[in-house]
Amino acid sequence: MQQGYLSFWNDNISYALRGCIILELAFRGRIAMQKTPSRRSFPLPDRIIEVIDETLTGEVLLDEALKLIKSSEKMSVSSWIDLMSGMPSTHTPDTATGN
Repeated sequence: MQQGYLSFWNDNISYALRGCIILELAFRGRIAMQKTPSRRSFPLPDRIIEVIDETLTGEVLLDEALKLIKSSEKMSVSSWIDLMSGMPSTHTPDTATGN
């Protein structure tokens, strides 16, 4: 392998780990999907995440992600994973809610 080369597997693992950060924050009760009835018909990756408990976890990666989610516009699960993976966000605001 060449020096400085990122393999296909590293990119996918990085993406999966970002998803795990979102899951861990949800398991710890820090974030949740919005309970808006109109969004319940959306697939899970397209539902909006919101911070429900701002208490830091003591884990650097989780705390940084929590701060970022709290201070940013509300986005979907998949948009957050893309954003934290360094990919451009495909978030488009919902015209009914502005989110």
